[in-house]
Amino acid sequence: MSKTAMTDETSVKVTRLRHLPLRYRVQPFLTPWAIMGLIFLAALVTHHFAHGPVAQAFLATMGPGLGWWTWETWGRRHEHARLAATAFVVGMGVWLALATALGPLTSAIVWSWIFGGAYLCLAWNIRYAGITPTNKHDGVKEGPVDSISKVKGLKNTVTGKVKEITDKAGKRVEIILNHPDGRNTTKDVRRRKDNIAGLHSVGPDNVRVSEVDGRGDQTRVTIRLTNPTTDVIEYEGPSRPGQSITAGPLRTGRREDGQESGHWITGSDEQSRAASATLYSGMTGSGKTEAFILAMLEMITRTDCAPPIVADPEKFMLSFGHVMHVFDLYADGPDDTAQLISNLPDAMRYRARLLGQHGFHKGWVPEAWTRFRIPVQPIHVEEASGYLANSPAFQKAITLCRALGMPVSASLQVAGYRQIDRAVRSQFGNSLAFGVRELIDARFALLDETLNAGADPSRWANNHPGRHYEEVTGVPSDEWPMVHRTFKASDEKIQAVIEMAQGAGWAKCDPGTFDLLSRGITLPVRPSVSSAVAFPEWPEPPEDVDLSPAPLRTGAAVRPYLIKGGVETADADNEARDLVTMRIKELADSGVTELTKDDFADLDLPKSRTWIFKELARRVEIKELRRVPGKAAKYEIVSMIEKEEG
Repeated sequence: MSKTAMTDETSVKVTRLRHLPLRYRVQPFLTPWAIMGLIFLAALVTHHFAHGPVAQAFLATMGPGLGWWTWETWGRRHEHARLAATAFVVGMGVWLALATALGPLTSAIVWSWIFGGAYLCLAWNIRYAGITPTNKHDGVKEGPVDSISKVKGLKNTVTGKVKEITDKAGKRVEIILNHPDGRNTTKDVRRRKDNIAGLHSVGPDNVRVSEVDGRGDQTRVTIRLTNPTTDVIEYEGPSRPGQSITAGPLRTGRREDGQESGHWITGSDEQSRAASATLYSGMTGSGKTEAFILAMLEMITRTDCAPPIVADPEKFMLSFGHVMHVFDLYADGPDDTAQLISNLPDAMRYRARLLGQHGFHKGWVPEAWTRFRIPVQPIHVEEASGYLANSPAFQKAITLCRALGMPVSASLQVAGYRQIDRAVRSQFGNSLAFGVRELIDARFALLDETLNAGADPSRWANNHPGRHYEEVTGVPSDEWPMVHRTFKASDEKIQAVIEMAQGAGWAKCDPGTFDLLSRGITLPVRPSVSSAVAFPEWPEPPEDVDLSPAPLRTGAAVRPYLIKGGVETADADNEARDLVTMRIKELADSGVTELTKDDFADLDLPKSRTWIFKELARRVEIKELRRVPGKAAKYEIVSMIEKEEG
């Protein structure tokens, strides 16, 4: 076969481009000079035949008008070309109007034509030279608009618009790539993501490739020059203490653009955001449990969210032993975990009836707490793989929890079909995907849309605990491929937040829901349960509404709430309160103006860890004490004179 026969159409085009005749290579540079000469000839004609007032008015408006039209019609071109063309048209139009009025052969007009026209033509020539293809002698770093063509496989892709943006995390560069004639696509660019990272001397995690809405011939590449998720981020404390759970998402860290990283567990009709269950997935050591603890700190510092009920079949004390005093109910071990999951459907049916009887037909809203003391009650199952697969009770609960103010979350290493049913996995509207060993493991937790945009938690596995991707409600899907990192919280900071929340006396689970969830689960220590004790204003239900849980109505035995040292009674509470009153009086008489829980450590008080906090909060309500602002739970003793004046 001859050499000529072996050449195809593509190779012929490439050859022609490389060996263009001289006239074709020179023509783009000579074009503005030719136009400049034609404008001079046109001025000779217009000055002789069109120097009247009407023609002058027309020419005076023609230059700016054509300039505006050039700017509008060149909107799809590169910004440099758009500016150069507009300046050239306006400049030539203004000169034509002046030459028509004064004469193109007058000294001032001739010199303005020579210098002004030359300036515009040279500007156009320089601009055109700047976009000609680079060669091996060019040191391409951030400059030429077609530097992307250096990447193998993207020879037909040309860089269009480049924009540098500074946000909270530092600088990032957004590049719009053009694909002439459809010879490349966004999928081709994604395949070369690592090459693009190497071209710009950044890591692959700092490059994100996404589509441009409505433009199949363009691709958006975002290159982040600094990435805050690479380093450990210290815990910043709760985001909205003392506010409603609906006031904002649960803040757990930062994402690569410096914005807050967090997720919602409640919905909003106004914002078209559905209440969602949350899935934490990732390999051992990737930071799943720490992320949930950060979310838990957000929950307990909101006024209308009860502490979550946590189940861990394997290692409860290892994961949650340092914060277990927060939980009003927890399931430690496989038996209690299975029992809690089997209790969920009954508790959720009761919650649905409770909300419906109070008129909340669209589900839980903050008024359910402020009017009837029905809080949000989160449920979390840790290391849940063996308990979620083939579990009708959990599948039923996950479909009901959305609107009941009982958001469910679960943690497991891989959300594969052996660990969790596909129908159950699809109910998790929030997915936090932490590091995994292989990319195939992430496909069970992230959508193809996110993975195709470059999300790959296998890049760091468990080498950067806390780094993850988030597909969560309330966040646009084009932001899902961003890398997030949870805060690193010390035990001291965690305990300080817990102490503050418990001292404030915020929401606890309503008794009916608690009775059903705790059925068959034995606790070694009884935490505080009923909000009715902490809130004297607890409203009485209407006479025609039966709000008691099923076991109470049927006469079934109810497990007593036990604590170390016996059953709590009202008399024990009254005796303890007398001791607290005496101690406060002793402190006041000795000149002490501020106190903390440690001032009552030697007294014989109920063993519940939260009793003294709730008692101090009660005395704040009756104005015996005043809370001192700050992280530590300090209280100021109110004097008798202040009481009388109040």
